[in-house]
Amino acid sequence: MMNFQPTLWDQVDEKWLPFREARQYAREFNFEYREEWEEYIGENSLHEGVPEDPHIVYRHTGWKNWADWLVEPSKRRNYSRFADAREYARCLRITSREEWLEFLSENGSLAGQYGLTLPRHPQYQYKKSGWISWDDWLGLSIDYKDFEATRKFVRTLKLKSKDDWFHYCRNKRTYIIYWYPEISYRNGEWKGWDDWLGIKGATKGNSQESGLPEGAILCRCQGRLANCLDCDGKGYY
Repeated sequence: MMNFQPTLWDQVDEKWLPFREARQYAREFNFEYREEWEEYIGENSLHEGVPEDPHIVYRHTGWKNWADWLVEPSKRRNYSRFADAREYARCLRITSREEWLEFLSENGSLAGQYGLTLPRHPQYQYKKSGWISWDDWLGLSIDYKDFEATRKFVRTLKLKSKDDWFHYCRNKRTYIIYWYPEISYRNGEWKGWDDWLGIKGATKGNSQESGLPEGAILCRCQGRLANCLDCDGKGYY
């Protein structure tokens, strides 16, 4: 723990540590949300001199908000808006909170390819901006159509590119479709964007043009992750 020289601004009841010293202790947990703090103190004891209710103890001597109490400014993250993050989560076709945490631990950086930053605890991050439940977040009660039926519908849209596809998903979608079909159908059905959109001249995976082995499909990680669960770092499967 870092040592601070208390100033007049830090003075509180002598049983409590100065604000900055207590805040440094709190930040070492790497929590992001008040709920995490409260869950922890519900089952564990804090360091002597650190209050369970810092927002009350330090309200006149340094307190700003929970984000400031728990996370150093350099480590704060701007997460993607709820709708985009939820659609990505649903495309993973996982079924539990535990699988969500496992995905972020092992392959979370893949979302960055789509410009997304995803929270480990969406139930806290989005509690005031759309969060309903884990079933809703993962799309467990949604009747997604199978690959063939969905692709047949998509081809009627006459879209010309991947950019057209995402514009459609965000602004015009009426059919229940995974926003990221290359993720949702990655285990054998996905054959590339030309095939998905019905663009003439599409080939099975375009493996020869891309330099991949015959019949191989480009992995969404494109070989960037050595421990990728789908391709084991080869960049294709």
